[in-house]
Amino acid sequence: MKTREGGMPDGEMWPSFFDPEAILTALGLDESVLDALDFGCGYGTFAIPAAPRVRGRAARV
Repeated sequence: MKTREGGMPDGEMWPSFFDPEAILTALGLDESVLDALDFGCGYGTFAIPAAPRVRGRAARV
């Protein structure tokens, strides 16, 4: 069964496009944040590094 191709680059390429840690710091994402939600997270480029920064839950949707 063929699934829909989203046209996204391979997951290994994503870290070269962004500096997720610097962006999350600039956004003020730290332990004062209770929960975080990432819509359309693709490979989890931001959701995965966000998870240890928040006190509650970080979810990928």
